[in-house]
Amino acid sequence: MAAPWRIPLHRVAFTDASGGVTLPRQPDEVVTAWAAAPGLLPVRQEKVRGSSVTLRLAAGAARRIEVRDAQGKPAAGVLVTLADSFWVAGRTAEGGRLDLPVPAAGLDLRLTAEDGRRLHYRLRAAKPEETGPAIPAVIALKPAVPTGGKVVEEKTGRPVPGALVWPDQDLGAGTRAGRDGTFRLAHVEPEVGLLATAPGYFIGQGGAGGRVVTFKLLPRLAAGGIVVDEAGQPVAGARLKASPKAGTRFQRNAAVWSSGGFARSTASGRFKLASLAAGVIYDLRAEREGFAPSRVELPARQAGAPAPDLRVVLHLGRTAFGLVIDGRRRPVAGAEVSLRPTLPADPAARFREARNPERIPATTGTSGRFEMKNLPAGTFDLTVRARGFAPITVPALAIPGGKGVTDLGTVQLAPGGSIHGAVVDPQGEPVADAEVQTKGADRDGLAFREGQAGGDTASAVTAADGSFTLEDLAPGVALDVIVTHPGYGPGAAPGVAVPSEAPIRVVLQPVSSVSGHVLGPDGKPVAGASVALNESPRKLGGAFFQAPSRRLHEGVTDDEGAFVFADVAPGPFQMSASAPGHQRAELRGLEVKPGQDLSGIAIQLPAGATVEGRVTSMEGRPLANAQVVVADETVSGMPAFSRFHGEADDDGQYRIEGISPGPHTLAATAEGYRRALRDVEAAAEPRKVDFQLDRGLEISGRVVDDGGNPVPDAQVYLSGTGKRWQDTSTEADGAFRLSGLEDGDYSLEAGRVGYSSVPPAKKVKLAGAPVSGVELKLTPSEGTITGRLTGLEFSQLARVRVWVSSAASLGAVDAEGSYRISHIAPGLWKVQATVPDTPLHAEGEVTLEPGASEARLDLNFGGGHTLTGVVLRNGEPLAGAALILAGPSQAQRASADLQGAFRFEGLADGSYELNAGTGTGAWHKEAVEITGDQTVRVELHTASLSGRVVDATDSSPVSGARIFVKSPDGADRFPFSSDATTDARGVFHLAEVEEGSWTVQAAKEGYAAGERKIEVGDSPPGDVEIRLDPTEGV
Repeated sequence: MAAPWRIPLHRVAFTDASGGVTLPRQPDEVVTAWAAAPGLLPVRQEKVRGSSVTLRLAAGAARRIEVRDAQGKPAAGVLVTLADSFWVAGRTAEGGRLDLPVPAAGLDLRLTAEDGRRLHYRLRAAKPEETGPAIPAVIALKPAVPTGGKVVEEKTGRPVPGALVWPDQDLGAGTRAGRDGTFRLAHVEPEVGLLATAPGYFIGQGGAGGRVVTFKLLPRLAAGGIVVDEAGQPVAGARLKASPKAGTRFQRNAAVWSSGGFARSTASGRFKLASLAAGVIYDLRAEREGFAPSRVELPARQAGAPAPDLRVVLHLGRTAFGLVIDGRRRPVAGAEVSLRPTLPADPAARFREARNPERIPATTGTSGRFEMKNLPAGTFDLTVRARGFAPITVPALAIPGGKGVTDLGTVQLAPGGSIHGAVVDPQGEPVADAEVQTKGADRDGLAFREGQAGGDTASAVTAADGSFTLEDLAPGVALDVIVTHPGYGPGAAPGVAVPSEAPIRVVLQPVSSVSGHVLGPDGKPVAGASVALNESPRKLGGAFFQAPSRRLHEGVTDDEGAFVFADVAPGPFQMSASAPGHQRAELRGLEVKPGQDLSGIAIQLPAGATVEGRVTSMEGRPLANAQVVVADETVSGMPAFSRFHGEADDDGQYRIEGISPGPHTLAATAEGYRRALRDVEAAAEPRKVDFQLDRGLEISGRVVDDGGNPVPDAQVYLSGTGKRWQDTSTEADGAFRLSGLEDGDYSLEAGRVGYSSVPPAKKVKLAGAPVSGVELKLTPSEGTITGRLTGLEFSQLARVRVWVSSAASLGAVDAEGSYRISHIAPGLWKVQATVPDTPLHAEGEVTLEPGASEARLDLNFGGGHTLTGVVLRNGEPLAGAALILAGPSQAQRASADLQGAFRFEGLADGSYELNAGTGTGAWHKEAVEITGDQTVRVELHTASLSGRVVDATDSSPVSGARIFVKSPDGADRFPFSSDATTDARGVFHLAEVEEGSWTVQAAKEGYAAGERKIEVGDSPPGDVEIRLDPTEGV
């Protein structure tokens, strides 16, 4: 199993006269070691596992920096840290000066002034003529922008004197609110949020960018009680944990999520919980050695109401025992046994509970027997792991309540499978200390939706000869093997069968350097621009496998507009850049070739414009949190998807930067108010656009069941006029309210897990007045589909997934192979079942008749037909190819193994469409007629494509043009984004385009779209030039 995640622990020490140092570490801990000394370049070594490490510090060319404020005066006391490690390089002295060693590649610094101003700065190495202290690098801080506001209590609005207010992640820059609750901070960076708290209150959050912030703090409530045993005697030392009840909606404050807290009972059995929020129901769990864990519900209460005196009774639980044996019925000693509650069928609850790490552990003795005491009543999954054996889980074991003993039975372990292999570099040399992990492919996403890792997981570290062995895996599954190592890009072997017939070989490619410049619209360098490089997620069968920590690289340009990223994995990537006064620009379709650095990238930033203003009600009251978007930049008319938006602070002020100069339409919205539109001619100088919003109309009503009883926590969905939509949840009495609406025709529907809506959707017309008394009906879905699963091995029963199409619940499977899917409404249902990481699939249809409580459908694995085949790309096996087999009423997913082979099972007669993808955008489609077992050969032919986009009037390069590849029917390969963008030279590159006829289209604001038709065949297409005609002035 993978090691559990731990909070990073930083340890610091100083070397002795011999350069030695000793730091504490856990026996199995993997650390990153850093070393730094005055006048020397810092060095680090990642993934240190041994008991010793040698770090060699090298000298760097000294360069002096001189930090000045916005008025040009020297800034002393500025803290200078290294951006990638937060090592403190020093503080500027009088005169704002500090000498630093700088490597040839430059140094990323973070500067923090005493008033909170921050700056990310890239210091390049000095040129020959810049050496010596006489020619410092001058760094100018931005002007301070003060932020003020008030801290009040949420319900009463009373000021909270003495409250602490601080910028996120910088307690040292905090301040105290005055007697009237007001505060002021000398400076807060626009992207940094604010936090506030006071004794007896939860932490409140303030959005980033606001200059006037009002914190409405929630008071912490307390509740106490006593823990007793069955005889009523106090129980000391009981551990209590209060958690917000599953399904509770927290619309007021995110701090409620972390409310509840812990307590321990005293010698008298008394306890106190001091971190409860008003209006929230809590689950209170109590446990103590010698007793079964107990759960009680802590009812919601409002502030000011008397605190309840709770009584928690701990009972003696049940004892469960069992036996673990091997295939020859010999006892297995030292096996690790654990019980965990069976996951619920509701997807949301299942996702949440899957992340609960609590297990009830036991270990088998020499007789193979295990025992667990003081168990609560419930349904549990029993998992057994032992060295040399495949892990096994026995699902849905029932443990009754009360005292007594329960026999969990005998668990027979089968020998575990293994995967052997080696990790090498491109020259075939072994790579030692590489991390090797397995993960289930989870092509259908079921494990993700359940909050679980797909399939079995194991890990290993390569030896000095690059070899590794992954042991104790479940035979019969196919796993992805993923390899990482500092200094190399990630590597993988997809779909490796357990056990592996032959050793696998994974080749790691060294990381590369990517460098270039950011230019302004005039072609001049832009210093201090923010640059981001995002490595495209590596895919196996359409599933991402690249570690998130290696995907995103961020930096800034130096005073010559240059940037460099030193540790980029070979493969496709995209870049973006932004700077004040400019529009954001991005480049797509870039690629680092293995073994090569990439230089000369040029990102050109067009001139930008800014709009700002204030949003108020018709009475002049500022509307905090109002949203203002550039409406002509939205996607499908939905403001949430606008590329440019601003949020009003507590004074109603908003600001939107980086839009293109010229005419735009702004839209302002606020909860309970009608949307307002304003036109503006944006320019480099900020344009002021104020909004006064009018109270909108309202639709209100209730959601009830067939008997007229209220349905709480149901979702109500509204759609209608202007393609706008809203949703809300019902209160405890079933009431709902949708506000801020305009005149028009609307449709309302309600939904909740365990219920089905009563069609048709409710139609409501608004014409100058609110509408109330709307009643929406939900019918409880009380039906059940049951059946038996056949054709599976016992070890697969805990992993099989059974579900019905269009239903929100998964089925529960017990140890006998019976399944049950609850909350089903009458109708015709398709039931599907799969075993993740195997080709096993079964399906069938069943009808739940009106008035019937149950329908039965048995599913047989191993029935139906099989489709096997191999995927080739340009004649070579395509490992990890994504495959989708779409039939008349269902689709299955699979991925190709190392040899490009794939397999689908359980297919009925009929016509299917087989789709095969490369993971980089190329797809192949073909029709397959299934009348029996069949084998196919899928051949993809692809080629790279490069080109240039120029202005048709003077042949000058057009940067930032978006490139789309369209099929003959006009459909995009990537419907939600462009395939590539042009750089400052107008050049674009597509790593892979599949064989066929295509239209390459280029689009950019200010030009009419241009296109070229191409043919991708046996020979690669030549460079494509697309000429765009300007539209400005036409």
